[in-house]
Amino acid sequence: MRVLNCVPVVENGSVTVMAQDIGAALRALGADVRDLEYWPNRSVPESFPGKLAWLEASKDGAFVTDINAAFITTKAVAKRFESVEDGAGCFSFVTDTPLNFHSRLQVYPPGEIVGVVDSSFPALTGFMNYDRADIRFCPHAGPSVPSRILDTKSRDIDLIFIGNISKVTAPGDYANEVFENNRLLTQLFVTSFEALEPANTPFQTTLATARRHPRGYRRKDVAQVAVFLESYLSNVARIQTLSKLRDIEISVVGNIDDEVLAGGVRIRKLGFHPFKACLDLVARSKVLLNIVPSFPNGGHERIFYALSRGTAVLTTRSTFLEADRSMHGFVEFFDVSSGNVRERVLGLQEKLENGSIDRVQMLRHYERHHTWSRRLLPVLEEMRSRFGEKRTRRHG
Repeated sequence: MRVLNCVPVVENGSVTVMAQDIGAALRALGADVRDLEYWPNRSVPESFPGKLAWLEASKDGAFVTDINAAFITTKAVAKRFESVEDGAGCFSFVTDTPLNFHSRLQVYPPGEIVGVVDSSFPALTGFMNYDRADIRFCPHAGPSVPSRILDTKSRDIDLIFIGNISKVTAPGDYANEVFENNRLLTQLFVTSFEALEPANTPFQTTLATARRHPRGYRRKDVAQVAVFLESYLSNVARIQTLSKLRDIEISVVGNIDDEVLAGGVRIRKLGFHPFKACLDLVARSKVLLNIVPSFPNGGHERIFYALSRGTAVLTTRSTFLEADRSMHGFVEFFDVSSGNVRERVLGLQEKLENGSIDRVQMLRHYERHHTWSRRLLPVLEEMRSRFGEKRTRRHG
């Protein structure tokens, strides 16, 4: 089976690395894969027609992959796909909440597969009427395990955090600003923020809040509030979490506004790094601190890229990762509101130092459950099955 793997060329971006790793995983699974590099918001690459012709010439089926439905839904590209004899299957991996890709999902090829990273997101897409695509839970994943992994004693970074942190105002002030003093949207935002629970996504909380309101809200109101709530929640959670880690050195990759953290927090600022360089830093780290509360039933990509390099992960709670927490202990949860993050950091560091958790066992579990090959095998099998059905109809 032939696969055209569309790779966005984004300077310093994780999406480029993920797309490359998706192509590598499909090759490892036996597909004939060609990468098509493209630059977002530019014209379609000159090589596209030739690679589309190569795809169409496949005698055992073909499909196209991309990230965030960006290339597949480009008008010029979608029109060319329609002309391919018998069609070409499509699979897009959506890295974030589907609400960020509203216009693309509305025009995604009918019946084709979209993978979303939280198990609650298919219900979200149903509510938003993204009913053209076949929406499925497909969590973030990571690459194959590299041949050389540092042991704990050889790692020179105790605790690493990757992300940006900005100053925040009170929820009502923030909402008034982003919604331009729209009273109803501000009320929905503030009430939803106050009702947030770790087990629910911002969208789930916003929708439940809107349905309790006697005046009611439109779909687009719920979507708009949920998107801003997710961003606000992540930033607040990062400030609250890092502020509780007094007297523990935290190596931070990203930008932190001055004076947003509590006094006594020891930050070692590493500045901005491209995603590949971040992975090198993670490989030198004992523990990755992941503060992404918006995927409580999935997992952020940094979790899996860290595990692939033998790095322990302390993260916001995830039902999807509960098996990892109980199986090998290299994943541990903390609660933003409870104040137990310092205890969990120290506990995880101690387990690494005394060898009470097994890195080899963790890597075996990771390879069985969390690589891109593991995630994409069902997609490849379905595409092969679809081609077999098409061939039967043509020659039956």
